[in-house]
Amino acid sequence: MHTLEDIRREYDRLDRICSVDTSKIVLRLNNAQKRLGSFTYKPGFPHGVMTITISRKVLNNEELFLDTIRHEYAHAVVFIRHPFSKHAHDKVWKAICREVGCTPRVTVKDDVLRKNTEESAKYKVVCQRCGAETYYQRAGKIVQILQKESSRRSIFKKTSAIACRCCGGREFSLIVLK
Repeated sequence: MHTLEDIRREYDRLDRICSVDTSKIVLRLNNAQKRLGSFTYKPGFPHGVMTITISRKVLNNEELFLDTIRHEYAHAVVFIRHPFSKHAHDKVWKAICREVGCTPRVTVKDDVLRKNTEESAKYKVVCQRCGAETYYQRAGKIVQILQKESSRRSIFKKTSAIACRCCGGREFSLIVLK
């Protein structure tokens, strides 16, 4: 499992390649499930604060880890080289992605993210109409609704509170994985 120190080491290595200094950037980890990383700048006196936040979700997957931390690093380099310019995921950012060795795309491949999500999920919800599977890390609203409306007579939970995003079905099975 990777750590903040691993991220800092990689950023120090990339700093030498890109001729920039990111040592003052605050590095953080969070438990985000959908957003794998973010770069932010907060203006302040005398200097603003740059922060890169990485989801713990990527720490166990080498390919996802490297691509995510380099993606966010590219945002930081764009900001350092072109302060206060709006570049987001444009050609300037994509050029820096290639410079640091990450794929210049906005989001990760669905199959990589899906596999990582399935491996760490605690709950799986399956639509009984179309078979669509959705994985959850915690017992959020949907899992709680299905737990509340569960019937001892059936392993399937029929509910009017939620609908399948693929087919609109309202009958689900809830599987506790961990």
